[in-house]
Amino acid sequence: MLMDSKPRNDQDFFTQTPPEEVTDSIVATDHEAVSWTASEYIQHSKDASWYTVALAAIILIAGAGYLVSRDLFTPIAVVVLGALLLIVGSRKPRTFSYMVDAHGIVIENKEYDFNDFQSFSIIQEGPIESVMLLPQKRWSPTISLYFAPDDGQKIFDTLSSFLPFEQREKDTIDKFLHKIRF
Repeated sequence: MLMDSKPRNDQDFFTQTPPEEVTDSIVATDHEAVSWTASEYIQHSKDASWYTVALAAIILIAGAGYLVSRDLFTPIAVVVLGALLLIVGSRKPRTFSYMVDAHGIVIENKEYDFNDFQSFSIIQEGPIESVMLLPQKRWSPTISLYFAPDDGQKIFDTLSSFLPFEQREKDTIDKFLHKIRF
């Protein structure tokens, strides 16, 4: 989460406010403003076998932690963190509204200035694409903006007017999480 974000103020921030009936599609004027709605992340289907394997892995890691450390804290910590992982993994994605214009990026009620980011990349995840925004601050997380493939060119054109494009791929952790369908 970026610390410089402030509550959204429509009068100060937006150069164009899309009509309510258009918020589910792209709105652009001369590549100055683009808005869309999309899921906050890609949800992978998880059946009972996924949770069984995850639970077995948590128990194995907790047991191995106990054998190595001979301390009860390690397996308890592994079980608590594993339970949190299972809870987060079962959460359904929310639908966010996104907007990019000359003033910055709005994700739901949070504003981000272009100066908060070094560059952006387009990441391909199967048939779905996303924009990955690389932050200026060293320990700030990257921000992903998912969009429909048909909307990609408008979003790319608008973002490239304000940020440099950098060819990147998903990092190792993201690839691993995708592989285990997290």
